[in-house]
Amino acid sequence: MIPWLEGLIRQGKISIDVLSEAAARHCDAVQAAGGHVVAISSDLYPPLLRHIARPPHCLSLLGNPNLLIHRGIAVIGSRRATAGSLRLSMEVGRAIVDRGWVVVSGGAIGCDIAAHEGALQASHSPIGAIIVFAGGLASRFPRCNERVFRSVSVS
Repeated sequence: MIPWLEGLIRQGKISIDVLSEAAARHCDAVQAAGGHVVAISSDLYPPLLRHIARPPHCLSLLGNPNLLIHRGIAVIGSRRATAGSLRLSMEVGRAIVDRGWVVVSGGAIGCDIAAHEGALQASHSPIGAIIVFAGGLASRFPRCNERVFRSVSVS
């Protein structure tokens, strides 16, 4: 249990029933959007992520959650990338997947989404792409990347 949340429950500011209903609604919304929720207690939760100072207690993601246990690389770059940077990001994304690794990002505009587009073009595609959403999948953003989001969600 998250310590601050446990404190709210002890103080009677929120009930376990309200909390569990909200969690169930979130999980239902993620599944309805074609995604998955992976809790920190899951064997699929990335081991290295568990060891950061404040790891997220669950991940909302598009793509095959089983890929979380594979080697992954985040391709992060400018949101205002040049055409050359976008091309290079696509090539890097494709090469990562062709070598058996997974491309992971938050699906931002620019180099991030270009790497996912490259991953989807790889010979192993679409198995090598995961998009993790900080705010859950009900509010996927940016909308201009929806085509790639849909492609990753069917993997």
